[in-house]
Amino acid sequence: MTEMKEQQSIVIGKQDIMLEKLDYTTAILEENTGILQGFRSEVNGNFKLLHQDNIELKELMAKHELATEDRIAALATEIVAVKERLDRLEAASSS
Repeated sequence: MTEMKEQQSIVIGKQDIMLEKLDYTTAILEENTGILQGFRSEVNGNFKLLHQDNIELKELMAKHELATEDRIAALATEIVAVKERLDRLEAASSS
């Protein structure tokens, strides 16, 4: 009977050790989960900032594109006016 009690004590001791190890690994897992959740939140925040920056960049590019198109149209008009003046000068100098 004492041998059986000794074996029970050994088994209970091993179970206690296993439970301690389980508690320890559970605490580590919970800590790592918290770290990963913080990292995920930070990454999501960075993606939101990048998305907003991308939107602002597209808006800025569109604004500059319109300004460039307006400038090109104005220059084309100036070129036509200069060409007309040159044509008139050529006509006046040949007469």
